[in-house]
Amino acid sequence: MSFFEPPAPPDPREFPEIPKPLPWWQAPTNEIGAGVPVRVVLARTDRVAVALTGATAYTTGVQLRLSVRSRRDPGARPEALYDPMDFPFGHPAMRHGAQARDLPADLLRFGVQFSDGGKATTLGGSHPWSGPDDAEQEPTGPVLMEGGGGGGGGDWDWDFWLWPVPPPGQVTFAVEWPKEGIELSKHEVDAGPFIEASRSSQVLWPDEGGTGGWHGTTGQIVLRAHKVDEEPPSG
Repeated sequence: MSFFEPPAPPDPREFPEIPKPLPWWQAPTNEIGAGVPVRVVLARTDRVAVALTGATAYTTGVQLRLSVRSRRDPGARPEALYDPMDFPFGHPAMRHGAQARDLPADLLRFGVQFSDGGKATTLGGSHPWSGPDDAEQEPTGPVLMEGGGGGGGGDWDWDFWLWPVPPPGQVTFAVEWPKEGIELSKHEVDAGPFIEASRSSQVLWPDEGGTGGWHGTTGQIVLRAHKVDEEPPSG
């Protein structure tokens, strides 16, 4: 008998049931979304810039691309450009359920507010499939979910899933990054292009309800929305 024996085949009955993605979890894989012509520099200093550099609309929401760019310091050590700790969005545990006063200064905060006052940010929320009783209940407000992305050396591009499609009016995008001297900065954009593009999203197999298959993306976090007490920002 060999020292290293191959493992026994897994019992199919032991595999956990994979939940069907709900609209507020992710962009539907059963659709080819439509691009939205949007590009907004949300904040800029002498050292860094944060911008909304792209958006793709679907029938159920909008995939947003947030980009961070850093100005090169000629005197910086080469290894500093590849420091893995410069990830601006932080580990989910760093921001999950934390109060603003407890957030580290090097954490970049991003949020979206609809014209009706509904707001979703990258601070808080829970996994939609981790077992809460309300995991499959439709949220009462918008949801912002962190998706995938990449970068390094101070330059990052990251996707966020915004559910649902914004209602008519102004959509407010907000960022804050104390470490980089970026105070709360808000920019309003007309929701019209998002709404129009969502109507152009092509559903591939209508009989599947537009939700498509399971992404299986590791580390995705639902960032629950909450209603704000204050009035929606005026134009």
